[in-house]
Amino acid sequence: MKTKTDTKELEKEIDSTDETETDEELVIEVVDEESASDSDNVLQLIVSYERVLTEMSVDDYLALSHRNIEKSKEVLSHYVGDGNGRFLEPEDAIKLIGEISLLDLTNLITQFFNKMNEVVVPKVNGSDSKST
Repeated sequence: MKTKTDTKELEKEIDSTDETETDEELVIEVVDEESASDSDNVLQLIVSYERVLTEMSVDDYLALSHRNIEKSKEVLSHYVGDGNGRFLEPEDAIKLIGEISLLDLTNLITQFFNKMNEVVVPKVNGSDSKST
């Protein structure tokens, strides 16, 4: 039995299915610390310069870069905000992340990874992203 792990295959499958959900959708956004805000019905991942540099391990970074679903879910749980700019407890965050679709999770991993690189990785001129 072939499993679908490619994001493009998942997108094709979702596009071909009939969506009849009437529930209000959870909005997912990845923001830096300064952009974190009070938002209802939003799963907000807050990318903090200090938090990434002090808490993210090489294994965590590699899990995100290789889109390892299980490990990435665990890593992302440490960055989920409560909508007021504060971080949720990881066990509560894992429950929230577990409720989103696989396609949303793969997109979330990509968005988080990109925002993390934007916030943390040094610019070409040698200064860190936070100071520019």
